[in-house]
Amino acid sequence: MEAGRGSRFPRTGRPQSLSGESEVHGGEKDDGRHDEIAHESSTLGKLRDVWMLVQWSGLGRETGVVALGANSRPNRTRKAWALYRRHETSRDPVARLSDLNDFEGSRIVVIDKPESVQMKIQDLRHVGLLSPAIAAHAKFYLEAWGLQSAGEDQHARYFRGSSTEHHILSLHPADRRGLHHLAFSVDGREAVDAAATELERRGTTIVARADELDQPGGGYGLRFLDPENRCIELSADVTGHSSGSWAEGVGPRRLCHVVLNTARFDQVVEFYTAVLGFRVSDWNENQMAFLRCSRKHHVIAFNRLDHASVNHVAYVMADVDGVMRGLSNLRARGQEPDWGPGRHGPGNNIFCYYKDPAGYVSEFSSDMEHIEDEAAHEPAVWRRVPEQIDRWGTAGPPSADVRKAMAGDPDPGWPVKDTPR
Repeated sequence: MEAGRGSRFPRTGRPQSLSGESEVHGGEKDDGRHDEIAHESSTLGKLRDVWMLVQWSGLGRETGVVALGANSRPNRTRKAWALYRRHETSRDPVARLSDLNDFEGSRIVVIDKPESVQMKIQDLRHVGLLSPAIAAHAKFYLEAWGLQSAGEDQHARYFRGSSTEHHILSLHPADRRGLHHLAFSVDGREAVDAAATELERRGTTIVARADELDQPGGGYGLRFLDPENRCIELSADVTGHSSGSWAEGVGPRRLCHVVLNTARFDQVVEFYTAVLGFRVSDWNENQMAFLRCSRKHHVIAFNRLDHASVNHVAYVMADVDGVMRGLSNLRARGQEPDWGPGRHGPGNNIFCYYKDPAGYVSEFSSDMEHIEDEAAHEPAVWRRVPEQIDRWGTAGPPSADVRKAMAGDPDPGWPVKDTPR
């Protein structure tokens, strides 16, 4: 982790006060009545552990509860909850815990619910976008962006990068912009089936049950809806290309990450972490959350806005030279960057942004930070200031025009009547 990455909060903490009943699953408070004691942990003198355990008590039935004292009784759990709530407006975890000193020396018992099935999500596979300008849209990604055709069918046109992944982008003819679906790879067919069982147990809306996939590349997968009706695909055994292939002049390798705008920030971040198993790598104040499913800093991020929409899609280039060759290729075609090049703070990745013919924002990216030690990593809270948005200081702030493009059009999600999906 690099110095100066931003103020740090405990790994299980949040960058804002945990106020309001909406911060707890369904607004339910824990009453301490549970059957199994899974493990004991530390004394109240260890503030870091206490913070995590009291945080868990706030998460209630989904993660676990805290019972305090040698003779743990529900009333003491409620007292811990009350003390936690009393300090919820403080951003200082020590201040939040100051009134717990009367429990000094007591034991903390964490009572866990049965563990959720892990989704075993491995990586971001591809993104499908609705396209109101399919011909110009496809031409841009083939001729200017450096992708290659991976086929087409009655539903969409498919594009690959230089990796062996069958396709990383699909464009679906439509009369508006929006996310068609977002696909992640999982660790085998058994993982798809296990994910399907867990999602159904949680009452998640399934739009395509686990089965053979009827799309180029095939494979086995399922599709479901997230809390804002985005269609998410989990898949395995997709047929890839036998070898990578470099496009002439510029060639994105694969997807790097997708950033989505959300009007339900806390609920969406909770769904992707608690249900799908992503981990928070960093925060951008209370505006953005960067989530990972592997050592890569983030494959998906959420930006707080008043509506759901696509913010931008980032493509991995081989290195900084690849980013600059991409820039040169578009410049030769008369298109200058809409923002960049520069280097972001969160993720430490090099960036260069462009608007495509349909109005989406696409990014050339390279040199993404990797998390070397999962156990030691603590999410940083980055400040929303120019020197941390672009650490090089070369790009300047994004223009009003590119900000408008990143805000996108309000997306009602899946399904949308009278729109080809």
